[in-house]
Amino acid sequence: MNKPEFLDFEGMINVRDLGGLPVSGGRRIRSGVLLRAAHLGMATDNDLQRLRQLGLKYVVDFRDIDEAAHSPDRDVIGAEHVALPVLDPERVRVMSTITPLSAEQVAEHFRDIYRYMALSERARQGYRKFFSVLLDARGSAVLWHCTQGKDRTGIGALLLLAALGADSRDALADYYLSNRGLLSEYRRVTALGDAAQTAMAKKVFFVHGSFLRAWLDEVEALGGTSEFLRSAIGLTDGEVRQLREFYTE
Repeated sequence: MNKPEFLDFEGMINVRDLGGLPVSGGRRIRSGVLLRAAHLGMATDNDLQRLRQLGLKYVVDFRDIDEAAHSPDRDVIGAEHVALPVLDPERVRVMSTITPLSAEQVAEHFRDIYRYMALSERARQGYRKFFSVLLDARGSAVLWHCTQGKDRTGIGALLLLAALGADSRDALADYYLSNRGLLSEYRRVTALGDAAQTAMAKKVFFVHGSFLRAWLDEVEALGGTSEFLRSAIGLTDGEVRQLREFYTE
């Protein structure tokens, strides 16, 4: 099993490069061109300079307008910021309610979000536009993110890795790496919390198999990931070939 490498940034968290992962045809994803992360609101000046040096062409933000306004991305010189919200804002606002939620309520909320990301036209269009950005970049560096870089970002990575011909086990390994990438933030937030708050935070800060299963069940009902990319996302065979030409070697 192969895993992407974490990139060590000063302020940004859960940052990794999909480069080096093997794909079909004996090829590998090029390094330094497909990056996933949490939001850029915490980026330091040095972080921004490093992204600039990578030749970053696009920053794709899957958050809704209110989320982005709360923790706006810092600008990367030379990169275009593209807002592609994939969730109904009401689904995001549930997590900011003042009403305490149990760990199971939070888990069910996330399972609902994952089902939504498979079935809703809003999410499908967002991911379709994500692929349009990747095609337009023509192999230049693209970074995509949401708030923590685990759910909406993770589904984007799963779809992209499938399109590029990565092994599903490697794609899943990347998905679950967010649990390591967010561990320090989880510990910071829960340092003074009680047991109930800690249990809830585990659902908020980490990805879980039941979340992904909710998405996979819907995708498999539609014929599997390859068919989902074709019929739900609208990715053509020609576009798949272009993506592999641009982002693998």
